[in-house]
Amino acid sequence: MSSTVSTDTVSDGGAGVGPRRLRHLDGVRATAALYVLVHHAFMSAHLVDGRGEVHGWESFAFGWAQWGHFGVTVFIALAGFSLGMPVGRAGGLPDGFWGFITRRARRIIPPYWIALTITILLAVTVLGRRTGTHWDLSLPITPKGWAADYILMQDVIPVRDAAYTFWSVAVEWHIYLVMPLLVLLWRFVGLAPAVFACAACGALGMLGDAFVDDRFGRFFPEYYLVFALAAGSAIAMRRAPEMVARVPWRLGAGAAAAVVVAVCSLASTRWIIANTPWLDVVLGLGVVAALTAMTTGTAPRLRRVFSWGPLALVAGFSYSLYLIHAQLLQLFYLVVVEPLHVSPDVELALFWLVACPLIVGIAWAFAQVAEKPFLPPPRKPAAVPARATSTTVV
Repeated sequence: MSSTVSTDTVSDGGAGVGPRRLRHLDGVRATAALYVLVHHAFMSAHLVDGRGEVHGWESFAFGWAQWGHFGVTVFIALAGFSLGMPVGRAGGLPDGFWGFITRRARRIIPPYWIALTITILLAVTVLGRRTGTHWDLSLPITPKGWAADYILMQDVIPVRDAAYTFWSVAVEWHIYLVMPLLVLLWRFVGLAPAVFACAACGALGMLGDAFVDDRFGRFFPEYYLVFALAAGSAIAMRRAPEMVARVPWRLGAGAAAAVVVAVCSLASTRWIIANTPWLDVVLGLGVVAALTAMTTGTAPRLRRVFSWGPLALVAGFSYSLYLIHAQLLQLFYLVVVEPLHVSPDVELALFWLVACPLIVGIAWAFAQVAEKPFLPPPRKPAAVPARATSTTVV
């Protein structure tokens, strides 16, 4: 979602080699954002029944577009990984606790508030009626929900978000607090126990959701687990490179991908939805493994794929794309699709071939006004303490 990675750098480790941009992280982020857009466009066509299922040949041909939720899992893993790299270089939070929180707030809150305000205006004018599309998840409009959205408490207060995508912004905002906690524990007990403790908090939340009270699920505890492991992996690349080098990251990434693809291909929609938290963990671990493999150079082909220039361009405004695409899809439905009275298959074609490219362009323009002016200034590279050598004990 909101954690930008375009300015993250890493040393090649060779003599005379300076830092470089990690374009493959940009590519992963852009791919996830575009997949979420394609998914919600798919869900906006009337191919999906009231239980969220697709039947017939469309299920066979387009079933891969049903699982946009997992795009958020990729965002969370990427956030932990990209935010963990400067921590690994500096041996702690480069700007301290308040500097870290301030930078994160400047990064995600202003464009989110702008998008939220526009969404509310649209909701009370043109987007307030049910149409049988995915936008119905945002209805009925509730001022209580708007208030919770503004203060980023919609994961704490059970409300209906102004837009069905906004739930994840609050979740990610609260997950950011894992990083200062991880750094604090690192100082006292070491990196590995600190990562384990933070990940265990997420695991306990998942168990609480499964066996104690399903309201734990509102906090998406599996994302806390994934974020902690992603951050720990990124930090370990700098603080314990020998240990990182011994892990078969490519094998782990491939195994996780195989499990998720097999489950989504063979299991029923109802079963997948009921077990989504556990699939989030499997996918999150796979994403962490893939990010580490690409960054350490053990997956060069995959790295080249995600370093493709156009993906890096989309990554520059992918947060804006995430914030406004759901509203624009519904506007497109009301203005273009609904008056035509076409079949669900034609609806999907219009959404994918016309609406999606338009929305990508509009998101770029939105980012210039609502996102770029609020980006925090680039952080000066922090000097690595002398004790932070390749033999650092975790």
